[in-house]
Amino acid sequence: MQFLGKAEEAHTSLLCPGCGNHNLHQYAVEVFNRYQEDDPAGLHVVIEGQSLNRDMNMGSNPSARRDGMFIYFACEYCPGIVRLSIAQHNGDALVSSLYLVPEDA
Repeated sequence: MQFLGKAEEAHTSLLCPGCGNHNLHQYAVEVFNRYQEDDPAGLHVVIEGQSLNRDMNMGSNPSARRDGMFIYFACEYCPGIVRLSIAQHNGDALVSSLYLVPEDA
């Protein structure tokens, strides 16, 4: 994952791994909230646009034992989607990104 700016700055910009541009637009959020640590059950919520869906499917949770979330971004300059992941693990907040290319691109 790359950021535009220095780590010590209060704000940095996420860069698209596909083209390197910083013009990304958030369009969806997916949250996984376990009832308690190591619980296989929990609440899964997806917000995209004005739509909100919820279920109990924890299968895609980026955290194997705790809570996690995905934030989805569309790039202005290429067809790719950036999925920013935040997961809790052993007291750390782990942040990673994945570059997804739509099948019709």
